[in-house]
Amino acid sequence: MSATSKHFEVATQDGGPSAENIKEIHKENAPVCLSLKHYTELAADKDIVLMVGTPDMNILSVQESQLLALQVKLYYGIHSALKFNHVRVFNNSPSTFDYRALITEFENYKRDVKSKQESS
Repeated sequence: MSATSKHFEVATQDGGPSAENIKEIHKENAPVCLSLKHYTELAADKDIVLMVGTPDMNILSVQESQLLALQVKLYYGIHSALKFNHVRVFNNSPSTFDYRALITEFENYKRDVKSKQESS
């Protein structure tokens, strides 16, 4: 199977190095905290894409890695048109990007999922 890959670099807030500091220090060699590979061979016939993630356990826990992979699905997946607007703003107009709105939206998503699970 062939795969397409996505790599995530370390970026923290609240006391940790910022994304700008990491890029300044490491340039293109910033440490990868999670590598995701998507296997698309079954997409046409079965309407599924398999994904494998390899986290750097010195940087991310398994739970953090799963959360990051879920966010990739939410913001880049098939039904993500409205959520992808956050990505567009971040890439095209970073000075107007509101990370608090993104966090609030994701917290609401988690609350909605938990509510649905409890009512099932």
